[in-house]
Amino acid sequence: MTENIKNTAITSAGYIYQNRQGLRVLCDWLDAPSRYAKVKFECDVEAEAPTGLDDIVVERSDGLQDLKQVKFTPNPDAHPLSWDWLLEKSGKTERSRSMLKKWFDAYRSLDLARIGDLSLLTNRRPDAEIEACLAGSKIDFAKVPDPRRAALIAELGVESDCEEFLGRLQITHSDKGYETLEHEVDARLRAHGTPEGIAVLKNVALNWATQKFSPPPSGWITLPDLRAILQATPPAPL
Repeated sequence: MTENIKNTAITSAGYIYQNRQGLRVLCDWLDAPSRYAKVKFECDVEAEAPTGLDDIVVERSDGLQDLKQVKFTPNPDAHPLSWDWLLEKSGKTERSRSMLKKWFDAYRSLDLARIGDLSLLTNRRPDAEIEACLAGSKIDFAKVPDPRRAALIAELGVESDCEEFLGRLQITHSDKGYETLEHEVDARLRAHGTPEGIAVLKNVALNWATQKFSPPPSGWITLPDLRAILQATPPAPL
């Protein structure tokens, strides 16, 4: 099933989809206020989250951080979650890296004692080859046959590195589509805010993802900020 996205708008749709996934995280927070301490969209501070694992950063109440990477395709039928996609180089130079390598390099830079969940969230559906390697939400490296196994080792390093990284990376695949996700977010937000407040939040959330230090002072979203926006009311008539 395609998402009915214009070819010229695929990149924009991907950013909007990512933003909706961020709003979904905020819905989880509103439903369970003690779950998180703060949230950031599109983190651009390397000390807080390395490039490659920075789409949505959640600091939990226990002090651990969840790092979420979001990937959208307008046509899940034609573009599955596959090894070819994960290992495809982003350029043609010797220094070009696959997505999996970028995520792995980011992972290696983390203080793992501070990391909670490390996850890929996508509306892509796994092909048969990936499906055969999944154990729950993670890829079991022991199930990866050659020549893919050899390709992963060549891309990421020694066998133990592949096993460790894939054992930490949670994969939420086959997730809701572009419009369906928006309907879910809207329905969940109605339990927490006014129609005007929800509209303001959806608009402001785009600024949070694109503007530095937004919301001020450091770009972290707090629960009081979120609740204040959701309770917005229309101006009184003159």
